[in-house]
Amino acid sequence: MKIGLVIPTRGDRPQFLRYAYYQIDKQILKPDEIILVNDKPITTEKDITWRYRIGCKRALDKGCDVILWWEDDDWYHPNYINWMVNSWVENNKPSIFGINETYYYHIKINKYIHMKHNGRASAFCTLVTRDILDFKWPDDKYPFTDLKIWASIKGISIPFEDKILAIGIKHGIGMTGGSGHNVNSMKWDKTNARFWFEKHIDKDSLAFYDSL
Repeated sequence: MKIGLVIPTRGDRPQFLRYAYYQIDKQILKPDEIILVNDKPITTEKDITWRYRIGCKRALDKGCDVILWWEDDDWYHPNYINWMVNSWVENNKPSIFGINETYYYHIKINKYIHMKHNGRASAFCTLVTRDILDFKWPDDKYPFTDLKIWASIKGISIPFEDKILAIGIKHGIGMTGGSGHNVNSMKWDKTNARFWFEKHIDKDSLAFYDSL
């Protein structure tokens, strides 16, 4: 089984991209291919769907059997890829697989949120297979790629088990997909936010986020 990692980025947050590669290097199970979609933007509009679409095609052209979507500014535990791939296998290798809960932490306002999803996963916690070839992608400028793909392809999403292995990091730097880093787009929970964040991530990552 050949594992691909697709990273969509626009070249507007190089510090996060460098740290993304650092985190990938720390993974217990490393990908066979890293597909960085860092092509120069054609317009000023969001193009996250285009980047995921092109990234998946490039990964499949390289012979990847499974593709994990990895966002360059988010935090991933060293066991993330290993756990995702093994969980996908244990759940009979569905066409699409992911985590049905999302944790976000905003490093600028020191708040976090835990969101539960019904039958889907956020893009940064999604794994797809070659069945993506049969998926009719939305417009390249559509910002909520994960919503479309999970609504169109039959898959399985599960919660983390005993440890949070991925946290979406909000910060306000660079263009994103979805609702981006709009502080008012979510109902944040400030209760013990810093303590919560320090509890779940490693010291190197904490130092990196504190340096921004």
